[in-house]
Amino acid sequence: MIFEKFYYCLCQYIINKTFYFQMNRQLEQSTITDETKQTVLRPVRGLIEAELIRERLYEALLVSVRTWLSDRPSKVRWSDIQISHILLRYIFNKKATISRPIPDPIFVIGTSSIARRQLYRDLEVMQVSDGIQLADLIDHELILAALDMCTTQIDMDESVILSPKMGGKLIYRNRIQNDFSRLAQRYGYEYYNAAYALGIRYSYLRLLNHGLARAYKNETKLSSNYPLACECFASAFNHYFDNYYSAFPDLEVCFGSRGCF
Repeated sequence: MIFEKFYYCLCQYIINKTFYFQMNRQLEQSTITDETKQTVLRPVRGLIEAELIRERLYEALLVSVRTWLSDRPSKVRWSDIQISHILLRYIFNKKATISRPIPDPIFVIGTSSIARRQLYRDLEVMQVSDGIQLADLIDHELILAALDMCTTQIDMDESVILSPKMGGKLIYRNRIQNDFSRLAQRYGYEYYNAAYALGIRYSYLRLLNHGLARAYKNETKLSSNYPLACECFASAFNHYFDNYYSAFPDLEVCFGSRGCF
């Protein structure tokens, strides 16, 4: 038990030290360019390469949660989308309730009582007990994943190619991906890599089909650039007003996001 606590504290120390070092490097760059979005467009490590590592780590976390749930008796069989939803809700609740700086946009370290209570309720609906064990498992794996992201040497990206012959799809090292909402085409060549990385993240988090679009133009009769209007829950892929907040400003700030909702 003592070793586990020591290991937990050591991991958090390494993560936080690495995080602040990376932030200082980004702040130095933002001072030179005087534009926050330049820290995304000219990163200190590859956006896509980092997201590919996050994708692998997140899928491994999903497997761990799925395995834990399959070992518990339940009258209703868990679907993959249900498992994805409870994990994502847990992570988002942690992002919303942990006040200190978060080293990684996905693998949120620290403990949130609100996130845990919501997880317990999600499990109770499916008549599954031992929610504390699952919360501890997720928190532990989030720490390991965040540590992995902070300590792994991540290469710089190669250039993303936009293929008109393939209907405007994006290609990165022979990996083909849709240009969701034509984001890359609308913003131009300099934004291809950021758009590709954002598409990877929304894909492995299963978020691409969960936008709750509102007909703001018809409802408000306002133009999209109306300066006093702002969408509080939007994304780079799905927003009407130019001013909006989103889940991942670390990537979406260069597409107009004002910050995390």
